[in-house]
Amino acid sequence: MTESIVIKSKNTEQEYQITIDLPYTYKHFPDKYYLTAYVLDGNLFPGIVSGITRVMESNPNYPELLVVGIGYPLDGLYGDNGKIFQTIRTKDFTPIRDAVTEEEMKRALKLDSIQTGGATEFMNFLTEELMPKIESTYRAAAENRVVIGDSLGGLFALYTLFQRPQLFGNYIIGSPTLGYGNKVLFKIEEEHSKQTNELEANVFMGIGGEEEIPFGMLSTISVSDFNKFTSIVQHRGYKGLNLKRKVFEGNDHFAVPALVFQAGLKHVLKYGAV
Repeated sequence: MTESIVIKSKNTEQEYQITIDLPYTYKHFPDKYYLTAYVLDGNLFPGIVSGITRVMESNPNYPELLVVGIGYPLDGLYGDNGKIFQTIRTKDFTPIRDAVTEEEMKRALKLDSIQTGGATEFMNFLTEELMPKIESTYRAAAENRVVIGDSLGGLFALYTLFQRPQLFGNYIIGSPTLGYGNKVLFKIEEEHSKQTNELEANVFMGIGGEEEIPFGMLSTISVSDFNKFTSIVQHRGYKGLNLKRKVFEGNDHFAVPALVFQAGLKHVLKYGAV
């Protein structure tokens, strides 16, 4: 069963369409709390995640998931709605302002203006508004949450991992835009490593083997950056970090998300049972 609510955020001043897909057993076990997955780009991906999850739950070795999709109240993603979608998510998921990205997207989307650098406000929306609402309305466990993000959503998930790692216990990250902001995530990770050698999280990172994109809106995504970043993180030897990475050969940016989500769920659900 899927329910839907709209939340107007005080932090971002943006409306969000939130979908809540409840496990099959939800109504049958009124005292049970469920591991919860927060899926970014809720206009695209929650249905994929729920479909994969419901099949996996047939095996008792995997826990049931309550799936929360975080999207925008848009009537589809065609035409102007698609531009609105790209505009809002670009602001929400990017950790710093980046003039290069803003100019690139203005040209590509034929817009007069676009703003980046709203990830902190979006993170505050999650912690101060969305999660308290979900966890007070539904039997959503507050511990060991899962976040699932792809592309710019993957960038945001990584930003969260190194800024507020305790917010989620499990991270599924697809095709992160590691080139964004002059590779700012490399700098953020380096600063984290100087402050602590602990990073308590289960992380799966995946990318398509055909995502070495030299130009255009997707040029901040590359297999080479992916391999470099994950190698750096693995060699840090962070205490508590369980990181698995995979390059899905023969897949481009648009074919690979479902593969990342399935492999990521298999990885983190081994450790995410509550």
